Amino acid sequence: MAYLYIHTRLDKNEIFYVGIGKDTNGKYTRAFSKKRRNSFWKYIVNKSEYKVDIIYDNVTWDEACQKEINFIKHYGRRDLKLGTLVNLTNGGDGVNGYTHSLEQLLKISKKSKGSNNGNAKCCVHFDSGLRFGNLKEACVYFNLKYGSQASAIRNKQSTAQFYFENEYFERPTREQISKKLGTLRIGNQNWRGKL
Repeated sequence: MAYLYIHTRLDKNEIFYVGIGKDTNGKYTRAFSKKRRNSFWKYIVNKSEYKVDIIYDNVTWDEACQKEINFIKHYGRRDLKLGTLVNLTNGGDGVNGYTHSLEQLLKISKKSKGSNNGNAKCCVHFDSGLRFGNLKEACVYFNLKYGSQASAIRNKQSTAQFYFENEYFERPTREQISKKLGTLRIGNQNWRGKL
């Protein structure tokens, strides 16, 4: 069964959100969740304490959707300058049992494979030449820390064990590192033979 809930900010005693959820074993998970909320909702919650009230319980999903539409219409959306609610839709569009279409899944997949997404790039192990679908896979295979390797690749450090395809770089050799450190030591008056 479904339910309708409202969030009321306590500093102004004002209803700022109306939502619906599915009741699972008497737990109103969605009503109390802070996940998947819009930035306006988060702004209010960061500014003020709020309370959750379950207005309707044990109704069908369709009834909950219709009641949400009515409540949002009654209290009005802030983005439309009609009221106090931070809801960004007119309601009735809950995601009960929603599944993405094949077309939507392909769009999502294409976005996640963008050139700025390092984890979506193929990478190659310097020493063995093994090729991996992404850096996380490679790090798991070699039991290395993902964050350290991502940083080493980004900064082209000698500790990098991988490089991204089409972004090959020469790792600095020990001699190059020693030479650079020697130059740094000469220029640093406070250095006393320690690294």
